[in-house]
Amino acid sequence: MRPWHFALILVVVVVLVFAEARQMQFLDWDDNINVYANPNLSPVTTESLAEIWTKPYFALYIPVTHTIWAGVASLAQRPPDERGITLDPSRFHLANLLVHVMNVLIVFAILRLLLRHDLGAFFGAGLFALHPVQVEPVCWITGMKDLAGALFALLALWQYLVAAAAEHSASPGSRSRLHMGLALLFFALAMLAKQTAAGLIVIAWGLDCLVIGRSPRESARALLPWVPVAIAGAIIAKVFNGPEPAAVHIWGRPFVAGDALAFYLNKLVWPVGLCTDYGRMPAMVLANWWGYVTWLAPAGLAAVLIVGRRRWPILAAAGLAFGMALLPVLGLVPFPGQDVTDRYMYLAMLGPALALGWCIARFQSKRMTAIAAVLLALLAFGSSVQSLHWRDNKALFMRVLEVNQLSWVAHTTLANELLKDGSPEAAYAFAAGALRVKPEYAEAHDTLGRALLMLGRPEDAITEYRRALSIRPDSAATHHALGGVLASVGKVEEAQAEYEETLRLDPQAWYAHDALGVLMGSQGRHEEAITHFRACARIKPDYPNAQANLGFALMNSGREDEAQRVFDAVRARWPHMNVPPRSP
Repeated sequence: MRPWHFALILVVVVVLVFAEARQMQFLDWDDNINVYANPNLSPVTTESLAEIWTKPYFALYIPVTHTIWAGVASLAQRPPDERGITLDPSRFHLANLLVHVMNVLIVFAILRLLLRHDLGAFFGAGLFALHPVQVEPVCWITGMKDLAGALFALLALWQYLVAAAAEHSASPGSRSRLHMGLALLFFALAMLAKQTAAGLIVIAWGLDCLVIGRSPRESARALLPWVPVAIAGAIIAKVFNGPEPAAVHIWGRPFVAGDALAFYLNKLVWPVGLCTDYGRMPAMVLANWWGYVTWLAPAGLAAVLIVGRRRWPILAAAGLAFGMALLPVLGLVPFPGQDVTDRYMYLAMLGPALALGWCIARFQSKRMTAIAAVLLALLAFGSSVQSLHWRDNKALFMRVLEVNQLSWVAHTTLANELLKDGSPEAAYAFAAGALRVKPEYAEAHDTLGRALLMLGRPEDAITEYRRALSIRPDSAATHHALGGVLASVGKVEEAQAEYEETLRLDPQAWYAHDALGVLMGSQGRHEEAITHFRACARIKPDYPNAQANLGFALMNSGREDEAQRVFDAVRARWPHMNVPPRSP
């Protein structure tokens, strides 16, 4: 078979395995923050693109990834659905699948270059494509961070190795310099897509020395221009990437890192029980005896590969690629939200892909090929089943609770989904479950307050909202919710104070202006109501209630002509709105 035949088979199999991705929804697991509620994407404008490249967003500066999202968003506009979302999730899922397919083909090209064996490269790329740990970044829209970072990292590595192979064969020429220039450019783009690509320098160095065959000094000299780019990326990550994580003593960090590496090796060999929230955080690792011994497994494997690096240089390079791709997220340097998660293995799967490809090329037996084919078939089936857990919020977080019953995030998200379905009793149980695990979780108190309100217990709801604000006092949404409950029980002055605090925290909170307008109108303070309804209409011009309420406030203040002009505009734009007809 020719190389393009193998490439075509890889594309077809990947598309078939992940075919259900197109039907999946946005998830309230960062998709809301990064995509469908991202003001830079709805709509995409010149100003929003400038914002993407000049400022961090939610403590992350990854402008390349956000630019990809902006490009997809420009093709995904649609009328608002029942949740008010104006973006089509299927376009984003297709984009994720497309980038994954591109990454698989680049891995195939890299393995062909390193192994000089098409069948081995095919099986190695198949492992990269179909292993169940790859499901998370492919089926999760926010996983584009990992896919895009890997795309440019793999392009950089491929171009670097092409140039290194040419120079090693003593026929570099101008094309070699072009490949080196492209490699540096792609590495810079990788760092702007996700800063964890910094480990690529050591991966490139190891593959160059151990597989291509150049000297360590020669390879290090070629990679020297990459170092300032990696340093710049590390500075960006330090400056922008979220609040300082909880302190982990320096003596404990190697144990945390060793345990994380052991965890990833386990999921590589036995990819079952996969989910998105394992709860394996540093404090939990260091609180258990096993946290001090799990490092022995990766340490033993590393020792074998180091000792046998001359006999099995490609296997040593594969191990180096796996470890270095994971190094930034192992915990030697703490980072916000530190935990183990499948998506961190995405680029690291290049190492196992290289190892499997080497086995096929080294032994060249029908038995080995048959074993590899069965392995890939099983992995493809596992990925297909695993992908179904990502179809919506309920499926995802029910799966999380099957694996990790202590996930307070899963409990709370499921409670929110049940509230949307009109099941406050069940929502109450899940929210209470989250608080049993983590009593100081503000989101769970907030959700419990909403459940209590739906159950007809407003005073208890007020108590929960106040508890949420004692933990997270800067939540504009919680202040607004508390204001609504206070207004419903007649505590007008307290409600007004909460709405005003909402606007202090978020001056663009149009819903607070609308609520204040209604509150002022109910008190006969029509001029103040008019001011708030005008502000709401200015911030949210596509919200018809603000325009209609403005008309009623003008009418109540005796400005009937002005009110009729507002009503005429409402009837013209929103014919379904029930506003007074024009007087004859």
